[in-house]
Amino acid sequence: MGKVVNLTKYRERREREALAKQAAEARAQSGRTKAERLTRRREASRRKVELDGKKLDDSDGPPEAV
Repeated sequence: MGKVVNLTKYRERREREALAKQAAEARAQSGRTKAERLTRRREASRRKVELDGKKLDDSDGPPEAV
C-alpha cells in the first residue's frame, strides 16, 4: 500500500519553495550594478526580437472560413 500524503502540506511546501526561488532571484537581481541590469535587459530584448523574427508567418496558409 502506498504512503499516505497530506495534500495540504504538500501544496504549502511547494508554494514555500516557489516563493524561496522567487526571493533568491530578487536578491540576485538587486545585487547587480546598473550597468549589469541594463546589459541583461538589452540581451533579453535582443533575444525576444530574434525569436519573434524566426516565427512562421501564418498569412501564407489557406484563408479561414467566416
